[in-house]
Amino acid sequence: MTTPETEGLTWRPLASSDLDPWWALEQRAQEVDRPQHALTRSALDGWLRSHEHDLATDAVVGLDDGGTPRAVGRVSLPADVGDEIRVTLPGQVDPAWRGRGVGRAVLAWQVERAAAKAEEARETQDGAGDLPAEAGTFAWDARDDVRRLLRRAGLTEGRSFSAMSRDLRRAPARATTLPPGLHEVDLGTDAVVDAVRLAHNDAFRDHWGYYPETPDSWASETTGNETFRPARSRAVVDVDGVVAAYTVHSELVEPTGETVGHTELLGTARAWRGRGLASFLLERTAGLVAGAGLRRTTLGVDAASPTGADRLYVAHGYERVGGSTYWRLPLP
Repeated sequence: MTTPETEGLTWRPLASSDLDPWWALEQRAQEVDRPQHALTRSALDGWLRSHEHDLATDAVVGLDDGGTPRAVGRVSLPADVGDEIRVTLPGQVDPAWRGRGVGRAVLAWQVERAAAKAEEARETQDGAGDLPAEAGTFAWDARDDVRRLLRRAGLTEGRSFSAMSRDLRRAPARATTLPPGLHEVDLGTDAVVDAVRLAHNDAFRDHWGYYPETPDSWASETTGNETFRPARSRAVVDVDGVVAAYTVHSELVEPTGETVGHTELLGTARAWRGRGLASFLLERTAGLVAGAGLRRTTLGVDAASPTGADRLYVAHGYERVGGSTYWRLPLP
């Protein structure tokens, strides 16, 4: 396995035993960067436990002379790549080690590994032999340093995403009702959680960046996260228990220290679109968030969503407060 080339750091594959020092690295970075939505310890743990990548080849950690992690680079690819091989490149550099070429070296390693991983997918996944491939990563609009790094490495700006916030004091929850034959349940049982996973796979199959959520990825990235709030998450189901719409809700701590509600996912089954189910869920969860004593709820949205979701959110009192951009690099 190749590793980044830097002065002052010793590189090796990331290991499960690195969870706590890796989390400490992320916390040091978050204190400086103040991202709108920060990684959590459980998200890191879920990534380490996931079967969708090989720690021996898909993640590296750079240690200083005292053995403290100062940088981490990863590459991720879904188990089912869908109609395009898209390898994501998450990484982190300790603020005290920035400006020394570490980020540049990590990114170069990630791109090299992403190309190899894309070729592996073409060779091993049915129907993937002729699929286009790209590497990509997200950068908050406020991180000019990251944007410069990506541009110098040859990545170009792709899709834009908006971070939106609803002040529940100025835009309180409104009473809404469901159409006849539908009722709501929370995501407090494994059966409902998995039914929502399957409904999400169907609802989002025409969205950019879609890939089918497996039970493993669903647990590691969504419902297994410590921020997940099953009692505030909802599924709208028919008399047979089939999911017509759903929302997955979490609770986050903003850079200001304020705790807010956050809609991770919101979707409606194709047969039920245009019936006001998304509006019902937005208002229902807004009421639950307010009932928990929180003053704001947030979400993120693809600015080019095929369902016009951004307009829906504005109609429900959400305002844009920031954003991020997906940067991409075609792979051979």
